[in-house]
Amino acid sequence: MLEFIKKLNEMREQVKKELEHIPRGDLYQNIFRQTYWSLRLHSLGKKGAQTSKEEVLVEATKLVRRENPDFQPKFDDKFFDVKLERATRSQANQAIFPLTFSSPLLSLLAGHRPPPPKFINLLNNKRL
Repeated sequence: MLEFIKKLNEMREQVKKELEHIPRGDLYQNIFRQTYWSLRLHSLGKKGAQTSKEEVLVEATKLVRRENPDFQPKFDDKFFDVKLERATRSQANQAIFPLTFSSPLLSLLAGHRPPPPKFINLLNNKRL
């Protein structure tokens, strides 16, 4: 048990140091940071799917862009050896109301309960 706690603390310290290269910012930048934190901790665990910090950064970007297609993450590109494509609205689902998170993961990270599916369908079908 003590070994598990030690490993968990080491993982947290590593991710904390990596987050120093992803600045805080507006709502979506902060959600990006939280998403990176969660995905990166998972990637370092026994059942982790992503192996590198760059893969996790790309995945976190994709998740945030599902809610905000124009999102451009800010990060230290000297630390993260990755080049991201500029976001376009055609690359992701458009979010009609920016504070309504249709993704349960982003809802959880933002501290929101996800809206009912009927409400999401109504928003997505409504033309503004």
